[in-house]
Amino acid sequence: MPSATGTDGPRPLLPFSWSGVTLEASRATAVRVRLAAAGDGAVSLAAVDAAGRPVITVESLALRPLSATAVTRQDTGLHLRWQPSAADAADGTPPEVAVAHVEPGGDVHARLADVLAVVQGFLAEPADAGTRLAVVTRGTLVEHPDPVTAAVWGLLRSAQAEHPGRLLLVDVDVRSPEALAAAVASGEPQVAVRDGQVLVPRLTRTGPAVLALPEAPAWRLESDGGGDAALVADPAPGGPLRPAEIRVSMRAAGATGTEGAGVVTEAGTAVTGVAAGDRVLGTFPHGDALGSAAVTDHRSVVRVPRGWTFGEAAASAGAFRAAWHALVDGAGLRAGERVLVLAGAGDAGLAGVRIARQLGAEVFAAAPPAAWDALREAGAHPVDEDEVPAGTDVVLDPRADGADAAAPAGLADGARFVTTAGAYEPADAGPVPAGLADLLDRDALRPLPVRSVDIRTAAGALRPAGATVFTLPRPLDPDGTVIVTGASGTLGQLVLHRLVSAHGVRRVLLLSRSGAGAPAGLPTDGVHVDAVACDVADREQLARALARIPAEHPPTAVVHTAGVLDDGVLDALTPERLGTVLRPKADAVRNLHELTADADLAAFVVFSSAAGVLGSAGQANYAAANAFLDAFVARRHAAGLPAVSVAWGLWAESSAMTAGLGAADRNRIARLGFLPTSTEEGLAAFGRALSSPVPLVVPVRLDPAALRSDTAPVLLRDLAPRPDRRTAAAAEAVREQSLEAQLGSLPAERRAEVLLDLVLTDVALVLGHGDARDVSPDEAFRDLGFDSLTAVELRNRLGGRIGLKLAATAVFDYPSPRALAGHLLDRLAPASPAAPTGPGRPTYEQVLADLGRLGDSLAALELTGAQRAELAETLRGLAGPPSSGGPAEETADLESATASEVLDFVTNSLGISIDGDSSPTDPS
Repeated sequence: MPSATGTDGPRPLLPFSWSGVTLEASRATAVRVRLAAAGDGAVSLAAVDAAGRPVITVESLALRPLSATAVTRQDTGLHLRWQPSAADAADGTPPEVAVAHVEPGGDVHARLADVLAVVQGFLAEPADAGTRLAVVTRGTLVEHPDPVTAAVWGLLRSAQAEHPGRLLLVDVDVRSPEALAAAVASGEPQVAVRDGQVLVPRLTRTGPAVLALPEAPAWRLESDGGGDAALVADPAPGGPLRPAEIRVSMRAAGATGTEGAGVVTEAGTAVTGVAAGDRVLGTFPHGDALGSAAVTDHRSVVRVPRGWTFGEAAASAGAFRAAWHALVDGAGLRAGERVLVLAGAGDAGLAGVRIARQLGAEVFAAAPPAAWDALREAGAHPVDEDEVPAGTDVVLDPRADGADAAAPAGLADGARFVTTAGAYEPADAGPVPAGLADLLDRDALRPLPVRSVDIRTAAGALRPAGATVFTLPRPLDPDGTVIVTGASGTLGQLVLHRLVSAHGVRRVLLLSRSGAGAPAGLPTDGVHVDAVACDVADREQLARALARIPAEHPPTAVVHTAGVLDDGVLDALTPERLGTVLRPKADAVRNLHELTADADLAAFVVFSSAAGVLGSAGQANYAAANAFLDAFVARRHAAGLPAVSVAWGLWAESSAMTAGLGAADRNRIARLGFLPTSTEEGLAAFGRALSSPVPLVVPVRLDPAALRSDTAPVLLRDLAPRPDRRTAAAAEAVREQSLEAQLGSLPAERRAEVLLDLVLTDVALVLGHGDARDVSPDEAFRDLGFDSLTAVELRNRLGGRIGLKLAATAVFDYPSPRALAGHLLDRLAPASPAAPTGPGRPTYEQVLADLGRLGDSLAALELTGAQRAELAETLRGLAGPPSSGGPAEETADLESATASEVLDFVTNSLGISIDGDSSPTDPS
């Protein structure tokens, strides 16, 4: 691409960003492509087929050089993205919705029970009413998932699968009628609204760009000078330390690499106060904290307070030092004085609030009202952003850069105004101030909020987007203990084999309710397995089990595979059935998180399910529990802790949880587009998850041929093949008739047969029969093998095909295929007497409706001249007054008429419109 500025480097170019894409035609077997420069590092593209007709045009395709260290991660599964809705806003008045608001947080058992009761009550109302229920959550699903809110969404995603078109899920940043109206108008069943923009969840095959870790014991992050980041081997690892220096194995670091947190691995001869194995936070003036190990003076670090994560420690190190130097060294703050902290809701401002409170000052913090509750919790008095409280002694502005700093208007004479600019420079910061070190040693300060990302996802820039720190991965400790839950299950046993055979694990604590031991065939040479009977959802039992781990072999990883099923349709769920599934998922993962908080874990892997991401009919409780897991793990990851949730699909290998699946269940899963995961594929995906840089992976296999954009789960819509585009030369398709119109055009005796065939076809499909003739039309649905879940699927399939909303109990209210077909016939084409008389005589409007249905059929027929003449004669006779008969008028001029001309003749001559859309021109 010599003509495109910025694309002439030595590395291959890859597509980066597309804009202005227009697809004109599909299925071209060959194209000619023209590329032209379209700005810095971009080209435009136009492709035509062999006849010179446009196939696709692209206004701008931005290109980027292939990173020398970036790798393409194979078979990483699907990735969840929230993206702007591509749907056009619906025209006209949005349909009526009822609204239920759900607050974030709280006890997941109680919250789900409350939501279940509300939704069950709504769905018990007749579906024909047309009203939808919008369940609105508040800003806790996209950016920083709240596990309880996520569980609500998991529950209701499954409810949507069982009751299409009845429920709407909305997550809003600000509650307002406008946000709800935008969500409803989008036509999407699951949306988030941010600043008025509608976002929709989609699963994609494209994950984040990932940097490859060098095959070296020590590495660091570097920039190539052009903004790209690369992880490179450290050329001089493990050099000799000066007497006052320590070497720290890094766990998290700020974006500049001058502040971070980790574990001391080596100390110089003059080091006091810290020792190998201590968790420390502090300053690394050489900027080498963005690497596997870094060296600093021991006086530049302090121990990490109890309960802090490494991510929180790295985020707080610089902010607390800057606030301390500004308030103590710059302002000379004394106890009892009044302090106003500007921009108090930001990290630097909140650090100032907490330092000032510990120094005994009365603190005011300026911030938007949305942040006032958090500031009150921190001990500050929130005020408007332009307010200066009377008697203010010190004003701290963490935003000012020094040169442009200006004291706010209204500040009294004698008051001191300080900024954090220049108060603290990591390169020459020196020892941690004694007063600040004392506060941290006494656990007097709470950590600052943090959002962490794995350093391997820093492929495009040295500063993580929207994050405050990078976390740094490390391998499993070969001397550490791996904790495996659900050890008696099939997956638990397979995972144990793989940990030992492929990942070098030598010590394992196996936890299961039965206390099952190591599986047969597990190598015993050098491998120690401690099997303990333990209900992981019971905190006391888990604490006793973890206490068995020897101090010389501390925990290095957690693999949580435990889970149970209690499937049933939403109408049959109870709070107790919710609790059965929540305990080994939600309750257990919280216990594992809290009781391993002090462990230096390299991995924390939980086995989740795609049901939580997509929703699954008949598994609302299971979907809720797994959605909780996914969000809980995302919170861990954001806090700087190792965490990944693996949302599995169905494994081919049978287990205790899947042994009850019959042919109908497996066929239903296959119709949704899912393929079973083989054991080897699953274990390979588990191996990748152990070192995953992202908190959620969905390693499911899809069958593109089974996916349809109109029936696929909403999150899979972008992966379904697009319907073929009609080419310009294609013939105009014949207008498709509705089933109701088709039935109306048939003799009465044929209508029942058509509907019965339709019902039998769908029954055979749902039950997994190859032929509808294998289904007896008069056998009871229960005897045919239907349960509540298959009944829901049949109801939804029939409702979608005939365009009617059917009652949840329709299959069992009309207990055989023939009875159900009769019910559908009554709703679609009510029978009328063969020769109506008196009060039963059809009305003029009914006759017109019948003629309208006939018109739909006539438009699709190729009539002979004789047939056209016969049709015209028949219609003329029907429209005229009753008579004793006589020869018909000559209609030879219609011998050559087209079907459309016949219809025009009927309209113009008889005054009857049979297009079904207009009224007669002559009502007399």
